[in-house]
Amino acid sequence: TASVPQAKAAGRKILIAPSGTRGDVQPFGAFGLALQSAGFVVRVMTNVNHVSFLQNLGLDAVGVLPDTEKAILENDKMRAAMASGDFLEFLKGVEEISIESGPKDFVNMLDVVDTWQPDLIITGPLVAFTLGPIAGARQIPVVNAALQLNTPSKDQQTMLGEPRWFPHRTLA
Repeated sequence: TASVPQAKAAGRKILIAPSGTRGDVQPFGAFGLALQSAGFVVRVMTNVNHVSFLQNLGLDAVGVLPDTEKAILENDKMRAAMASGDFLEFLKGVEEISIESGPKDFVNMLDVVDTWQPDLIITGPLVAFTLGPIAGARQIPVVNAALQLNTPSKDQQTMLGEPRWFPHRTLA
């Protein structure tokens, strides 16, 4: 087997913070393993229902966000949106859960950051607006990583399903 080159910044602590379904979190797990192989100390802060999966991969994981599988099953808006593919209706369900658990989630994320003191935070899109200010207040660099298409092209729509004639390039 080929050896993995060690990063010059090996030993630095990286906090990866994805949130969502397993399909949202699993790629961040692979990314965490690659960073770990390069010599970084990695912790993944995620939904409580993904902790054992990430630990079984060999990652240090801590659950501070709501169980997404449970939310999809128990929230009527989210369940209907998953059945119909209506992304905007899905976001309404996310909003309901965020209103309920957001303050507790913020305190939990802040506690992980303050206790573990990472050198870098990599966020998924669902926690970027929470962890960005925390990272800024603690003077920790933050990188927002998204797996979904956010900038449509003439060939590819976003999850919002805008019409093909919609002007996709507004500002460069």
